[in-house]
Amino acid sequence: MTCHAPIQFYSTVATVFPSKRLNLTNMTSNKADATSEELNSCTLETVEERYPVNEWLHIYTDGSYLPEANGAGTGWFCRLFEVSLAVGKNATNYNG
Repeated sequence: MTCHAPIQFYSTVATVFPSKRLNLTNMTSNKADATSEELNSCTLETVEERYPVNEWLHIYTDGSYLPEANGAGTGWFCRLFEVSLAVGKNATNYNG
């Protein structure tokens, strides 16, 4: 017999939403001129500064096409869990 934990639903809506600032913390050059390593570093610093891990749950996602598996896969992870899933041979990672 399989037991499942009850799903808890919340009826309240957040009253404060993240701001829509697009500038990166500690970015010393124009984004177009920055290296991918500099952009990555500044992005991570910006996320940590604006959304501290002790106040926000950070969930990261990714998807990819795996030729050896003949299909696409998806995954998500955070500090509490990590999940990956093959989504089938007829699936794609196209998001346009």
